Amino acid sequence: TAQQNLWVKALPERRRGLSDWQRLALERNLARARIAASRKTLGSLEGLVNNIPNMIILDEIASQVSVAISHLLSAELSWSKGDFSKASSEAALADNMCERTFFHPMMLSMLYFPDDHKLAIYIPYFVPVLLPVLVALIREGKGLIKERREEKLAAEAKKDD
Repeated sequence: TAQQNLWVKALPERRRGLSDWQRLALERNLARARIAASRKTLGSLEGLVNNIPNMIILDEIASQVSVAISHLLSAELSWSKGDFSKASSEAALADNMCERTFFHPMMLSMLYFPDDHKLAIYIPYFVPVLLPVLVALIREGKGLIKERREEKLAAEAKKDD
């Protein structure tokens, strides 16, 4: 088909002296490389999602990953059947979809602004406010402890009388 031939543009045509077995070997190597690239990109995407635990995955991103996986499975099925041209084109579609998903604006924003960075940005605003509050809480706690000790001593002194 036209779409499958589009993905194998880099291969020279048979009229230029390339034998069938050489063309098949090139198609097989190209398909293998594209399948490996798709798997690697999907693995990187999985690692990204696992490293940022509270990352929000939009339905659009999830569907793109699902489509990429289906293309990758189709490429591997075509590979096992010996249809390396189709395997190559399916793997290229899978890799393209993986790359689009990996560089989706939502994914990039979570990558460049994780929680650690947000914490580092907001701490300078909250520490000056929290410091006096913490000092006041500590003073109040010490005052309560002192008050209870005095009440306890007073109660023991009354008992002894």
